[in-house]
Amino acid sequence: MNPKLLRAHIRPLPEFLLRTKELETSISVGVGFDGAWYRSQKQHWLGWLTEYSGPGAYGKQSDKTLSAELA
Repeated sequence: MNPKLLRAHIRPLPEFLLRTKELETSISVGVGFDGAWYRSQKQHWLGWLTEYSGPGAYGKQSDKTLSAELA
């Protein structure tokens, strides 16, 4: 699956899930912690995929030979 197709599958998913908020709170990571720029994990995931072909916010090494499931 390529990043564009993965984004298409993610877009219709709900923006917020209670279990996600509970996990973020229990581990102090995510929305509301460490200056996270995203308002939800869905937005975080879509943002990461948007920057898939470049270094993105994490300075990753780009390898265009990998599919989205392996990156």
